[in-house]
Amino acid sequence: MDASSHSSEPDSAWEFPDIPGVTNQLSPRQREVFHWICEGKRDREIATILGISYRTVTVHVRAILGKLGVENRTCAAMLSKGANGNNGASATE
Repeated sequence: MDASSHSSEPDSAWEFPDIPGVTNQLSPRQREVFHWICEGKRDREIATILGISYRTVTVHVRAILGKLGVENRTCAAMLSKGANGNNGASATE
């Protein structure tokens, strides 16, 4: 994958979800990783995009999941969509 095809900064259109009691617990880097999780990126892709090691991404992902109180990245992304008023529904539904 070509890292130049992605900016390491989340899209300006992406609104970080306000998850009461959790949002303020994520570090700036964890917020970046969380953004890319919500965009459906895998850990290796996130590592390339952000220019950090795969291992560092996995540590961030585990911390994010723990802080969100979910077991996997799919649940984290669904929680994000619900917090943004989307209730996890896609635009095609």
